[in-house]
Amino acid sequence: MKEFFDDLKSSIWKDDRLLGMREIANQHHFKFVERERFGTQAHSLKRFRLFDGKRGKRLKGVLYKSAPNSSLKTRIYDYVYFGDSKNRVSTVFEFYLPQWTFSDIMLRPKGSLLKLKGLFGKSTLIFPELIDFHRKYHIRARLFENLKYELNEEFLDLLGEQNRIWVEINGSFIIFYFKQKPLKISQIMEEYDFIQDLLEALIHGHSDEEYV
Repeated sequence: MKEFFDDLKSSIWKDDRLLGMREIANQHHFKFVERERFGTQAHSLKRFRLFDGKRGKRLKGVLYKSAPNSSLKTRIYDYVYFGDSKNRVSTVFEFYLPQWTFSDIMLRPKGSLLKLKGLFGKSTLIFPELIDFHRKYHIRARLFENLKYELNEEFLDLLGEQNRIWVEINGSFIIFYFKQKPLKISQIMEEYDFIQDLLEALIHGHSDEEYV
């Protein structure tokens, strides 16, 4: 019900954020739709932990494009979860390529509790020399033994330069997002440039380890 009233409100009054997203689309050659129902999204995308929850969901301010001479598809949008007390909004950068066959991986910034556990507990580090990354990020994976083949030092080192971006990887999808912290319109393309560097490092990066 909350999503219905949100749609109605946007149809009656101008939504400054949607206007800003549309302007980005015009300036940077994206196609644009104001909103998409979550139920129409690809089933494999719905498996990501970001999209957990049984309340209403929407994608708003969707920018999308296909890469020339490639099957790579890119979308940028605000994911809205209509919770009990308030709506939760996360800005998402989504990439899809049918040829990708990643296992289920999540890289999340460490909160205070995870940092404290790291001080007193032992953990398995796939690239132990990346001290800054492991200090800032926690990795969850279904097949932990695959990480040394699917990730690399260049990607993790770049990601470790900050600790705001969440990353989920599964099958043919990769999403980078700012969880419950929607980016300002003025920040979106700057972050997009950095995330493109992250994607390039993930797909084509290198490690000093012989097995990568």
